[in-house]
Amino acid sequence: MKSNFPNRRFFSWFAFGLLIVLLGFIPVRIAVTFREFPTSQAIFVLGGNFERTKFAGEFWQSRKDLDIWVMASPRFANGFSAVFRSTSADFKEVWCV
Repeated sequence: MKSNFPNRRFFSWFAFGLLIVLLGFIPVRIAVTFREFPTSQAIFVLGGNFERTKFAGEFWQSRKDLDIWVMASPRFANGFSAVFRSTSADFKEVWCV
């Protein structure tokens, strides 16, 4: 009878090689992602809904290194400042564009 040893050895090397390729592939993909999509610089909020503005203020609590950019009419600045005060966000970090 013929031994299956060569087949097992081939399968072992194949599985080992596949494992090495897959384990090497993941860190490369992570590095490419960080290079292509850098970290955020600001929170951009389109005006028109104070709920979005409130969410931006609450989200800012976890990412205080970001500025908040609000795209709205300057006549609503008082309303936005009230919303940000209710979420304890620093209004100095808010830019109405």
